[in-house]
Amino acid sequence: MIRPIAAFILAVGVFYPLPVSAEELIPQHAIAMYGSPLYPSDFDHFDFVNPQASKGGVISRAEIGTFDNLNPFLITGRVTSGLQEALLMTYDSLMTRGWGEPYTMYGLVAKQVILPKERNWIIYLLDPKARFNDGHPVTAQDVAFSFEALKKSGRPNQRRIYSLVNKVTIVNPHKIRFDFGQGYDRETAFILSNMPVLPKHYWQGKDFSKTTLKPPIGSGPYRIGKIDIGRQITFKRNKDYWAKDNAVNRGLYNFDTIQFNFFRDQNILLQSIAAGQVDLHRETSAVAWKRDYHFKAIDEGALKKYELKNGRPLRAKFMVYNMRRPIFSDIRVRQALAYLFDFEWLNKNLFFDTQVRINSLFMNTELASPSPVKLPKTDGSGLAGMREPMRQANILLEQAGYRLQNGVMTNQKTGQALTFEILLNDSNDEKIALAFVRNLQRLGIVATIRTVDTTQYIGRLTQFDFDMTINAWRNSLSPGTEQSVYWGSQAAGQQGSFNYSGLASPKVDKLIKRLTRVSSRSEWVQAAQALDHAVMAQWIGIPLFDAKNDRFIALKNISFPEKTSLYGTVLESWWYSDAKSDKRDKDNP
Repeated sequence: MIRPIAAFILAVGVFYPLPVSAEELIPQHAIAMYGSPLYPSDFDHFDFVNPQASKGGVISRAEIGTFDNLNPFLITGRVTSGLQEALLMTYDSLMTRGWGEPYTMYGLVAKQVILPKERNWIIYLLDPKARFNDGHPVTAQDVAFSFEALKKSGRPNQRRIYSLVNKVTIVNPHKIRFDFGQGYDRETAFILSNMPVLPKHYWQGKDFSKTTLKPPIGSGPYRIGKIDIGRQITFKRNKDYWAKDNAVNRGLYNFDTIQFNFFRDQNILLQSIAAGQVDLHRETSAVAWKRDYHFKAIDEGALKKYELKNGRPLRAKFMVYNMRRPIFSDIRVRQALAYLFDFEWLNKNLFFDTQVRINSLFMNTELASPSPVKLPKTDGSGLAGMREPMRQANILLEQAGYRLQNGVMTNQKTGQALTFEILLNDSNDEKIALAFVRNLQRLGIVATIRTVDTTQYIGRLTQFDFDMTINAWRNSLSPGTEQSVYWGSQAAGQQGSFNYSGLASPKVDKLIKRLTRVSSRSEWVQAAQALDHAVMAQWIGIPLFDAKNDRFIALKNISFPEKTSLYGTVLESWWYSDAKSDKRDKDNP
């Protein structure tokens, strides 16, 4: 007689080293980073959607910039952020995020998964109904091909995580196993589960690493439609989409056609919105939102403005010190310069009081340290309000061995003046840097500003060839292994990493390791808070600012769910309240 556990092992087709509990071998519909998934296996829909949302209509959106690539998985080519999100809707991934939870994955192409407690391997049980948009079935061969293609040519984070897999086993056409090697952690299985599934039969004989303007075959809810290269692209809802009735998709992907129009600059985009040529737009600039959105169409009610809350961390944006440079190796110098940055004056005079000061890597979430680093504060009056911060800065500089001599802040040991260059890529950052430079001059510190083109800027950042720059790190509600790339000692010495500050702290390294290895959510929150405080206390740069809330302008007959997800607005859940727009698709009048 075969015991139940042995029978199950034979059923899944793979033998595992004992002991393995029967519970660990039960296929699951979802996996959570910590705790249990919010939704049971028989759930009907996510709570941040309207399952009764009507389908239909043509919606016009706008982007600043252009595009020359339709493969969203490469770092080469030009693809705007909105277009990137739309291109990803033409593909399905093994599992999909539950945006109402910090980090939970629900089955999609992989209808179920098997993940042991140690999380050192994972099995994906593919949905036999899964199809690419040409009708070809999705198989384990496609998953294995996707893994190899993205490991070789995908984005850096994908390549790094996929390299932790040391064995791929195709058990049968609908079952595939990944075994993890040295360096894996709790998050490895989650990032792998977000892998898009590419059609092996389409890419055979083609170079996946090359940009393309020929629409590839996908498996998602939309297909690429008409293309006017660099100017316009449309996406058509796939009415035969294989997973359209799945719980994870119910209430999503409601517009029949999504049309992206591309504009050279913000002024032309605003004119198009005012003229009624744009139906839905997300405005990323809080300043532009307050200053520029005064249209007749808004006054008359044809367009509506929305500011919607979210639970995402604000961008960790800094004027970053390159601590590899001797002038920034002393923390007292770094802190002194931060005292000379007048956020309150900038916010009042340049940003219409729309910004909030960053005091955490995970600001706006429970992951932020409960004892944040204290930042200098002024009354926003300019020079008069800077007297005390300048006095504090001078004290710190004197402690670091500097004195003001003949109007120049000079190192008493080396005789060298305190001078450095601020490297920029965005002309909008010049106003921030100029205001900072003026305050530096009052203490005899000379800083020059150099704005370069994107190619040169990326090249210099890659080689850490700068004194100071402006950078924003985007964190999610599930920080993990990427923190080692941002702040880890090993990354500090690796050209091309995102550790631009050059932070190399054994304490920070230990906290990153702790963050990725704790087993409970409460421990994980504490680890994130400790890491936050440790990095901020190093004064890796001057904390800048960001704006809360998401800002949208939309036609009056566009609706969205009452509940907003933890991560903020999910545009895929929006719909036309009258089931169709006033416009008609030229291809489908």
